[in-house]
Amino acid sequence: MSPRFLALLSLCAALALVLAAPIGAQTLKWEHTWGYTGDDFAYGVDVDDTGIYMAGSTLGIPNGFGDDDAFIAKWDEDGNLLWDRVWGGADHDEARSVKVYGGYVYVVGTTYSFGSGGDIFLAVFKPTGELVWDLAWGTSELEEGVDIAFYNDYAYVVARGNTPTGLSTALLTKIKLSTQSIEWIRRVSSSTANLIPTSIDVGDPGVYVSDDGGDFVFMLKHDGSLGWATKWSGGAGHVESLCLMDGYLYVLDGEFVLKLSEDGTTIAWAKAVEIVGSFYPHLRDIYCNDGDLYMTGSVHGYFISDDVVAFKLTSDGDFKWGVVWGGDGNEYGYGIVKSGHQVYVVGSTSWQMRNSEIVDAKLHSYTLDPSSYSVTLQSVSEYASTSPNVQVKDPNANIDNVNNNEAFILKLKEPPDVYAFVRGMNNKIYRNMYYLNPSWEVWTQLPSGATPSGVAVARHGGKIYLAVRGMNDKIYYGELDELTEEFSGWTYVGGSTPSKPAIAIDPDAGYLWIVVRGMNDRIYIKGRDLSSGTWTAWEKLPGSTSEAPAATAHANQLFIAVKGSEDNSIWFGAYDESSRTFSGWNKVSGATPSAPDLAVDSSGNVYLAVRGTNNKIYINKYDGTNWLGWEQVPTGTTAQGPAIAFDLDGNLHVMVTSSSGDGSIYHCYKDVATGTWTPWSKLSGKTPSEPDLT
Repeated sequence: MSPRFLALLSLCAALALVLAAPIGAQTLKWEHTWGYTGDDFAYGVDVDDTGIYMAGSTLGIPNGFGDDDAFIAKWDEDGNLLWDRVWGGADHDEARSVKVYGGYVYVVGTTYSFGSGGDIFLAVFKPTGELVWDLAWGTSELEEGVDIAFYNDYAYVVARGNTPTGLSTALLTKIKLSTQSIEWIRRVSSSTANLIPTSIDVGDPGVYVSDDGGDFVFMLKHDGSLGWATKWSGGAGHVESLCLMDGYLYVLDGEFVLKLSEDGTTIAWAKAVEIVGSFYPHLRDIYCNDGDLYMTGSVHGYFISDDVVAFKLTSDGDFKWGVVWGGDGNEYGYGIVKSGHQVYVVGSTSWQMRNSEIVDAKLHSYTLDPSSYSVTLQSVSEYASTSPNVQVKDPNANIDNVNNNEAFILKLKEPPDVYAFVRGMNNKIYRNMYYLNPSWEVWTQLPSGATPSGVAVARHGGKIYLAVRGMNDKIYYGELDELTEEFSGWTYVGGSTPSKPAIAIDPDAGYLWIVVRGMNDRIYIKGRDLSSGTWTAWEKLPGSTSEAPAATAHANQLFIAVKGSEDNSIWFGAYDESSRTFSGWNKVSGATPSAPDLAVDSSGNVYLAVRGTNNKIYINKYDGTNWLGWEQVPTGTTAQGPAIAFDLDGNLHVMVTSSSGDGSIYHCYKDVATGTWTPWSKLSGKTPSEPDLT
């Protein structure tokens, strides 16, 4: 190894890369609290094209009605409060759900101010905040409005009700919206359990309700007759929410998520969510959208006390991402909704200063056996309804000033499927984000740093890890937090390189690796313990290369590929992270005039991508024993080495620069479901170097 490679950077040297201040939030876009000095809770959230609505209860707010009031607040997509209203009277009132339907905003809850004392209410608002109509109804017993769903010209409202026997029941009301009239009311009861309905959804067969008292799900047909009721053994006994999507019901049961057939007979899968570190959440709300599941609730002790969690799973039960948000007090997530790539969560918080962190989760599969559950269905004919026509008020709420329990709303931006990082034409470093639907966003410049080569990136555990060659050939390392988008700044890790570094992370070994071509063309590696942050010394491997190396890691193996130093041959080797030994180099068939790239799929197969000597793009797969042969990307050519990466769905993404040499950037991917390649799409911007994907 040359002395220059090991030279330390003096404090007097002119830095090509300087420490960076944090940059604005990207994934956690904003958060706000709403309320006053009493206890305030947000239970429901929904969105339309004009804003985000949250609803709940507020106690003793100025310009309210005096006791607990139901409230609704509307925010714009930038987190500005557009308007808020309180609904109620002299007694206790609270909202439990808010839904947007047909251009109006519907709020459901409980009122003690109107009716017989303890009735269901429905208040309908315009998106601009004016009350259109309201309705309160109930029997002579206590009812508590819980949730609402819509089907054509009808709204279905589910409530908890009592009976003279003392066991609580589920009360379901069908309302014709065009006439604002009640079509029918049905009471569902059990002889052995207090029923506590928690949520409702609707489809062509009928109306589906989750129940936390009997820990089951039932369905009523649109005519009010009973379809089925299903219970299961082995769950957590906290059936909090459900949603309907593509013929299946997705049900939350404590830390469990269940996929239940629409007829209630089969559980396709059941999985318990464990946040890495043995934290099990209590999940309270689920939202189905575009084949994915979004859920929120709380977890105890991740930061200090109870904290909010938000997760995304696929409809097959695969984990995509998770976030924990909270402070020293108690925080609970009660409602979640998704719009575009934005996710909104509401709930309650009791602490002014809060933290947020992207988390990994394990999903444990269970076999839960469904069985029929015995319930009694009754038609309710004796009830009273009234139109309170409340003169809603504009409360004087405090924003972002926590006293006791405050309602909160936070906006998350979903992590992208793939990140791209490039060297700009001005040598600055830029990043972009890709979502399978719809496409790439805009390039954003990192707050500091410049490089004469490409950027190396790896993604793990809510962070993007970067390695670059500085303008002075020194090697620098940095971290970008996916949730807050705070950048660590650049750290010199020792050594120099004439090419782009490679970076790889192996979660199994708990190590990050930087692989470089030394100034003498030899190949060097340096590791970092992800737990302690301790770096190893540079280690020289046998062999040499005339281009940048490629690296990926899996199951305690660091895989490296290089172009030969004297010809266009391709070489591949593995470094055992446990024994710290290198396998030696094995020649791979084919040839390349540029730097290769490597990626590993979820099964541990290693993929090698190269630019052929004819400028076409080729990919080979290594199954741990053999290379399976080169596959040409059907179209496209490049003047530099390609970049490849897998997204969480297993799609293989490829990015190249134009073969014309003008620096134009192109992207395509192989759809794992169909085995077909998408057409190339041209991104904005240009780069003079190889891009990188993660």
